[in-house]
Amino acid sequence: MDRPEPIYSHADLGAREPGDPELRGYDTGHPWYYLLGGRPLRPEEIEPDREWELPHDVKLDRMKDPAKRKKRLLEMQKEYEEGVKRDIERYLEVIAPDYKVESYERKMGYGLETSIYLCYNHVWSSKAWLAAINRELNLDTDSCRTSTQIHVEPQQAIPVWEPDLRPIPQPKEQLTLF
Repeated sequence: MDRPEPIYSHADLGAREPGDPELRGYDTGHPWYYLLGGRPLRPEEIEPDREWELPHDVKLDRMKDPAKRKKRLLEMQKEYEEGVKRDIERYLEVIAPDYKVESYERKMGYGLETSIYLCYNHVWSSKAWLAAINRELNLDTDSCRTSTQIHVEPQQAIPVWEPDLRPIPQPKEQLTLF
């Protein structure tokens, strides 16, 4: 497969729309999308395409008091809203025509395409976490515990590798102590 050359200026960015056959099936979350001439999306076009669970480091199930739980969710909502704003500012900076790839990025082997895709993924994931927090805030705590509620199984944010912990068969020998 022919490998595209890294791009270092915005003059090389194209205007192909997602789904264009020339993009070889790469989507906006992959650096080759930009290498092959994909158009960077506007921040309002970046929307999560699936639901995520709340971050695993958030132990809201242990909070039995609904007021404390809601207070923590509101704090998280504010944190993630600020994070989305920072991520969008950085994304807009990188896709601006006058952006120059920094020497650190070049030293790490990044071109403009990698910078754009990394910023895009930050915006995408921050919006996904914020949507999960907002969904949690909108749930009524009583209806949340009823069996009539339809439950959609959310996907994990990052697939987790679980090692195979089955015992390894050992040859059967008698243990001698002395």
